[in-house]
Formats: sequence, structure tokens, C-alpha cells
Amino acid sequence: EWGWEQALMAHKEIPLETAASTHLLLRFFLGAIPFFTFNILLKLMGQEVLAPDKTLIILAIVLAYWVEKVGLTYKTILERNSLLKSIAFFEFFSSVASFAAAFIAAWYGFGALSLAVQRLVEKALLLTGYVWASPWKFGLNFEWSVLKIFFKTFGVASWVGGVFGLAIYDFMPFLLGRLVGMHQAGLYAKAFSLATFPLMLTVVFNRITAPLYTKNQFEAAKLRRYFVKAQVYKMVILFPLQLALAICAPFWILTVFGTRWSELVVVYQVMACYGLARAFFDDVPPLIALGFKKPWELTKNQIFQSIFIIIFAPISVIKFGALGAAVVMSLSMILSVLFFWRVVFGFVRCTTKRFFALARSALLRPGVFG
Repeated sequence: EWGWEQALMAHKEIPLETAASTHLLLRFFLGAIPFFTFNILLKLMGQEVLAPDKTLIILAIVLAYWVEKVGLTYKTILERNSLLKSIAFFEFFSSVASFAAAFIAAWYGFGALSLAVQRLVEKALLLTGYVWASPWKFGLNFEWSVLKIFFKTFGVASWVGGVFGLAIYDFMPFLLGRLVGMHQAGLYAKAFSLATFPLMLTVVFNRITAPLYTKNQFEAAKLRRYFVKAQVYKMVILFPLQLALAICAPFWILTVFGTRWSELVVVYQVMACYGLARAFFDDVPPLIALGFKKPWELTKNQIFQSIFIIIFAPISVIKFGALGAAVVMSLSMILSVLFFWRVVFGFVRCTTKRFFALARSALLRPGVFG
């Protein structure tokens, strides 16, 4: 990913007509690449290479991808204008309607194609809804200068961060599989999945805070207030939840998954530390990127995590298997949060003492963001 949506969100100084037109045309042509690549390859290799039903499935998937990428422009505009209820409604409606379409297609014997139909219907309905609700509909005011701004501020940083992100999230399972076997890799993958499951709540917080960070760019006092309030809510909701799940892990893991998963208990308990730290990491990138236009701060953090994992993971994995991998991942995230929060406190002009004073005030006077 190249951070095009973040760029459209963050660059409020660029007129919406120009920024949205540039983003839309960029997404239109980039999204079309898989569709036309597949068709060209099909013509070069001959129609007989794939069975007709498989050809239809792939065409539906790449077409759905194209529609999805075009829809990102309108979704970002809705987020930029805090029209979150519209997004939630369209996502719910498109999900229900697409599964209904898939069920009907499967009922009439379309087999695997019904899954591709589900995705295509979902993305088409989302695009229709986003366009209908968006204050901006369409334009051809593409400007190379705007594209260069998008690329320089967010494109390179997002791409580099994505490369190092592969080391953070994909290197560990690969290392476990190669050094100590697939059993340990499976334990780690399961523990990671369970520990990060509660983080779906942070997606809700990010959807609420991202437009606020964009709207109040460089206004340290307001950004500080929104950031602290988000962290307080997460402390109240996620900290007790993760702590309770970790303490009760011997009971609920063995009850749900059976005694053959007994090795998972300790690995999960360590990974719960990662999940808890991650909850207080996920809100920082939008604040820094959208509130202060500093995406390279996230990239630096990802580079640090990657180097830490690459250095310490092999030794820990060889000696302790999945448990060693969980320890390294948790430590890398905890250190990253401490480093990131120090950077944030500098941007929003906050001290530890002031943070806890604001947190106490937010607890005594809870309310919506604003």
C-alpha cells in the first residue's frame, strides 16, 4: 500500500475537487491493472488454459477488486467529513445483500462462483452507497503536482513501512516453521489470533478519532484531548478484558479447544501482553499521520520493531519455541508503544503528569468525543 487514502484525508489544504479527482483517477487506473493483466494473459495463453467456470470466478474477483479500489475515494471523503453512520449503514446493508446473493447463486448450482458473486455484489453496493452519500461525486481535475505531494508525504513512507511490516507479522511464523516445526508455528498463530481478537474495538475508536485528528490538524490542545480520551476508554474496556482472559486462560482455552491445546495457555498469556500493548499503539499512527502529517514516524517505529524481531527472534525461537516468539513479539510492541508515546507527547505538548490529570478528568466526566 502507498498511503493514498491517508494522503487524501490529511491534505486539507488541497481543494477537495482537485484532491478527490486525483485520488479517484489514480485508484481507477491502479485498480484496473489486475483486470487487464488477467485478460491480456488469457489472450496470450489461449482461452483453453482455464475452464470457463474458473475464468468467470477470476474475472469476478479482479472486477470486485477494481470496484473496491474506486470506492476507496468516496469512503475516504465520507470519513473526512465524519459521515460514519452512512459508512456503517452501507457496510451492513451490502454485507447482508451480498450474502443473500451468494446463497441464491449457490442454491442455483453456481458453486465456487457464488463466493466471487458475493464479493462483487458487496463491493458494487458499497461503491453505489458511498457515491450516493458523498458530498463530492465526480471530477477530472487531475494534477500531477497533487500526486507528487501524495507520493512524497505518504507514498514512500507507507511503502517502506509496509515492507518492514512483513518482517513484523510474517517473519515469526515462517521462522517457527523452519526452525522448530509447524506445531510450534500453529501454537503461535493461534495465540496471536486470540490475543488480537479484542482489538476489533480499536477499529471503532480509529474510525471515530481519525476524522477528528484530520479536522483539528496541528491544534495540539484539541488533539491531546481526543487522544487522551480514546486511551482512557481503551483502558476501561480493553485492560480488564485482556487481563481477565489471560488469568482465566487455563480454564477457557481447555474448555473451548480441549486438553490437546494445553501448550497454548502460556503462549497465549504472554501474547495477551502484546494484545494489550497493541491496543495503545493502534491509535497513534492516525494521530501522527493525520494530525501532524508525519507518517515517517510510524515507518521509523516499524523499522525498529523489525530489527528487534530479526535480532532476538531466532535465539528465542530455537530455545523456547512458540513461547520465545511470543516473548519477543510482546517486548517489541511494549518498547514500540513507549517510544511512540514519547513522540506523541512531544507533538501534543503533554507530560506524563498532565496525561494522568486529563485521564482522571475524562473518567470523572465521560462523554462522546467532542
